[in-house]
Order: sequence, then C-alpha cells, then structure tokens
Amino acid sequence: RAERSGTYHVVLFNEGPNTVSYELTVERTASGPESPAPPEEPGEPEQPEPPAEDRFEPNDAPPTATTISPDTYSDLTAGAGDNDWYALAIAGDIAQTQLQEIDARIEFSHADGNLNLVLARENSAGGLEPVRVSQTTTDNQRVLLNNPEQTGQYYLAVIGETRETVPYTLSY
Repeated sequence: RAERSGTYHVVLFNEGPNTVSYELTVERTASGPESPAPPEEPGEPEQPEPPAEDRFEPNDAPPTATTISPDTYSDLTAGAGDNDWYALAIAGDIAQTQLQEIDARIEFSHADGNLNLVLARENSAGGLEPVRVSQTTTDNQRVLLNNPEQTGQYYLAVIGETRETVPYTLSY
C-alpha cells in the first residue's frame, strides 16, 4: 500500500535460470477525503524534468554499465528514469584474487530525494540476481558482501525512487 502520492517504480529480478513470463497489473484505489479523484478524461501524463547527466552517462542499464575500480566517485546524479549501473572491476576469478568483501556505499541527503543501492551478480544463465539490497528512507545506503563465493560479473545499481535528481557520492 502506498503511503503517499508520487511516482513508484517496480524492479523485477529473475532468480532462476529460465525466462519467466509475467503479467503486471496496477490498480489505483482512492480512499479518504484527501485522495484526489481520478481525472475525468485521460490527458498527457506529467513528465518529470530530465535528470542532469553525470560523467558516467549513459549507464542506465547493465549493458551500458560503467566499469569502476575501488575508489570514491563524487558529483554523480540519479533519479526516477535515470538509474545508474556500475560493473565492478574484479580481476579474474574471485577465489584467485582472494577478495574478502564487496563494500559499497552511496552518500546523499534524503531531503533531496530517495536512492536505493543494489548489489547484483550475473548468474549462469546470463541474468541478474540481487545479492544485497539497501533500501531505507534515510540518508545514505550501504551494501556489504563478505567472502563472495561466486565468480562472475558483479554490478551496483543506484535506483532513484523520486522524480528529483539526487546528487550522490559512490564509494566502492
């Protein structure tokens, strides 16, 4: 149940090896005296301002993810319709590199809007599966994976939940 009005996003991850068909139905139910009535006639949907682009654009999906190495990256932006994907540069087999952890953080002010952070891994079928998710309604997000056992490509996704463009700093 939505607690407030606004734009909501649905992110789907397939955790299995097979392609899955699905149908998504969204219904809006008004309740209470403060709920606005639905429009009489469909009109043009309100379009959000296009988010300001940062130096890593376009990186809005895994195929266009920007490859990053452990460092701190500032002056980044994300928002609804402008999710940011990063491919983590992990040299070779994780077991051979003796990688102890993947620790990623985004720092931002929740007053500017809400961001979530997802650590995902490419599975054997070529799909993505979430490994860790940080989804709060406070400043900053962090995902931590101790002793990664799986080889393969890992991704970070910064998911914008609000229409506002939210500035953030990424550390990995």
